[in-house]
Amino acid sequence: MNPELLRYIWLEFSLHRLIAMPGVLILVFLLAHTASAESGAGSAKVLAGMAIGFFALIVGLWGTRLAADSVTREANEHTWDGQRLSALSPWSMTWGKLFGAPVFTWYGGLFCLAVLLAAAPSDWPAGRYALLLVAAALLLHALGLLFSLLATRHEAVRERRMPGLLVVFLLLFGVLPLLGRVMDTAGSQQLVYWWGGAFPRLDFLLVSAAAFAAWAVFGACRLMCRELQVRTTPVAWVAFALFAIAYLTGFLDTADFLAGVERAGLLGWTGLLLNLGLTYLMLFAERSDAPLVRRLLLSAEARQWRRVLEELPCWPVSLLLAGISGLMMALYPLEFAGGLSNIFLPPLPLLLLAVRDSSLYLFFSFGRPRRSWVEGATLLYLLVLYWILPSLLRAMGAETLAKWVLPSFWERESIVFSSVILFLQAALAVALTVSRWRLENAKK
Repeated sequence: MNPELLRYIWLEFSLHRLIAMPGVLILVFLLAHTASAESGAGSAKVLAGMAIGFFALIVGLWGTRLAADSVTREANEHTWDGQRLSALSPWSMTWGKLFGAPVFTWYGGLFCLAVLLAAAPSDWPAGRYALLLVAAALLLHALGLLFSLLATRHEAVRERRMPGLLVVFLLLFGVLPLLGRVMDTAGSQQLVYWWGGAFPRLDFLLVSAAAFAAWAVFGACRLMCRELQVRTTPVAWVAFALFAIAYLTGFLDTADFLAGVERAGLLGWTGLLLNLGLTYLMLFAERSDAPLVRRLLLSAEARQWRRVLEELPCWPVSLLLAGISGLMMALYPLEFAGGLSNIFLPPLPLLLLAVRDSSLYLFFSFGRPRRSWVEGATLLYLLVLYWILPSLLRAMGAETLAKWVLPSFWERESIVFSSVILFLQAALAVALTVSRWRLENAKK
């Protein structure tokens, strides 16, 4: 058995907990059965619904919290460095943490699934409901572990705060209402239109949850490789980005306001927006400091290209994919129909904004302060550039000057002016970053 999983089993289970979990659940389900029988409501439907709800609370909420704390707790207790030196492979450590930290919640969750399968009405697809619950729980647990691994690189860990946990909870409360809509007879039979095909909503959601759960587990494993000093290349990140682009574009393929649009243009539009979002996400999630850039340059000078790929963060890869997607948009421009005909998303200004913002982050990062200061300073300046300064200038009547700070790139008539201004801003940010880099190297 996996040593990490076995360690959690010994830590999480005791005779009292083995008896208490099913004992409390049995009492709750007996109470629900008695109350529903007295009120005349369908006892089977009430029990099945309560089983789903308790599974979501125990495995979904509680289990996600435990998975999200699995690595950060070790870091706070100063035992994570010892585990990193163990002989466990990244995959063994990943699934040991993934199933070990919330193992006690799975003990209660399996009991809830048994009640669901036994008590569900005959017109309920109880088996598919159970599989959907398991897939959704695995997705949330893997996301919790993934954010826990990301948080170990932040100073927030030492202060016993979990920044990624808020995101996990938001995802959790986004999944639960969706499960509630799907888990009824009418909802499960409704169709989802994707890439020109029609699929039952329940089946589509089940396959989607399983696919994204697999990607989340794989992503956690790749981060675990980095923690255990096992070198990897960003090939998996590119594969996930392409999968997400194809998945999201499938919903747009049958949209009325995009009727007649080339699929290549849809893929480019989705890829641009998605990869720009991933660029900003990974820019703040990964380390992009002077030592990393120095290692990249030394590896490039030695023509060790695989080493360059192993050291390369994911955000430049996403920015490159966004550039390729922008080129596809230029070759196959979108023309929205209906009430969205005025929407205009030129790729060049959006790419220039991403270059400017990432250069601003690197400018502060090369100064070698605390990482939390780098993130805070970058967010502060982005807030000034995107909102405070343009709004202040417009309030003072300096509309022309405001457009030099944030040009109206979403307007068709100002696309050339916006591109020129943002190119100058991006060039200035890159020049300042390079100057800061040379200054820091000159001190050595």
